[in-house]
Amino acid sequence: MSAFEKSVRRNFGGDLVGLIKDIDRRVLMLDLEGVVGPKLSDLPPGKMIARKLREYVAKRISIEEEGGALESEFLRLSKKYGTDALLYALRWEYGITYQDVIKEVYMPELNRLEQYLTPDKELRELLKRARDIGKEIVLLSNSNSAVVDAMLSGLELSSLFDSVITVEMFDKRLRPKPYPEAYDLALVHRGLAGRYADALYVDDRKDNLLAPHGMGIKTILVSADSQSERWIDHRVDDLTSLLRVVTTI
Repeated sequence: MSAFEKSVRRNFGGDLVGLIKDIDRRVLMLDLEGVVGPKLSDLPPGKMIARKLREYVAKRISIEEEGGALESEFLRLSKKYGTDALLYALRWEYGITYQDVIKEVYMPELNRLEQYLTPDKELRELLKRARDIGKEIVLLSNSNSAVVDAMLSGLELSSLFDSVITVEMFDKRLRPKPYPEAYDLALVHRGLAGRYADALYVDDRKDNLLAPHGMGIKTILVSADSQSERWIDHRVDDLTSLLRVVTTI
């Protein structure tokens, strides 16, 4: 067995034949935070945004920050709309617009985000190579456009996606991840509506892989831990490891 095959088997649970078949799909849909780049919540600007967002929401919906009331409301919204769709939930539950939250909470911190991001030259080259061999690269994120733009700019990846889907593109009819409409919208943007067999989706949240798997989209979880949920087709340590295989086989 070659070193390449050993690496593939180690990173993808040994299913080399299945992996080769599954990654030979036209559309590669990628999550942003935790896949293409780091999680915003792990960086100092993200931590400050989280604190300011609590204060902003508490004031706007007239609820106390302390005593557990705000946490209980956030938990209710996460159960109803998804764990990373808070801005979408606030829009439809309370009429709090994306523009207001981005201006008041996000932008002051996003202006200093770049200093905490380190461009990955190998990832950039692998994304370019994947497009060169015919892959269509779609970014499918529940983050707002300001976060996506700031992160891609800081990572020097802004020009490497054929489509970028952000939370602003969803309404009451089209809901963001983990709902099926999100993955449908990503394919619509590539002119491939309903072509689930042409797509592969990569996320670091296993719950976001359930709907696409049920639709016929192959799924890959980015995680250092072994996962065995039936809706996870493959697992990989990071996006770079996946793209090495995509661009080599």
